Amino acid sequence: MTDHDVTLAEVRTEMRAIRESMQKMSDALERLTRIEVQNQSRDEKIEELRKDVSDLRKRVWTASGAVAVLALLAQPILKKLGF
Repeated sequence: MTDHDVTLAEVRTEMRAIRESMQKMSDALERLTRIEVQNQSRDEKIEELRKDVSDLRKRVWTASGAVAVLALLAQPILKKLGF
C-alpha cells in the first residue's frame, strides 16, 4: 500500500464529516432565511408605523390649526362673557 491508498473506513469517515458539514450549512442557511423574513416583516411594520405617525402628525397640525381658529373666533365672545 502506498501513501495515496485510502481505506474504505477513511472514505466513510470523510463522507460522514462532509455530510455533517453540509447539514450544518443547511441549518445555518435556514436560520438566515428565517432571520431575513423576520427582518423584512419588521421593516414592513416599521414603514407602516412611519406612515401612521405621518398621518397622525398631519391630523395634529389640522386639529391645532382648528383650535387656533376657534380660539380666535371665540375671543370676542369670551371677552363679552368676562373671560
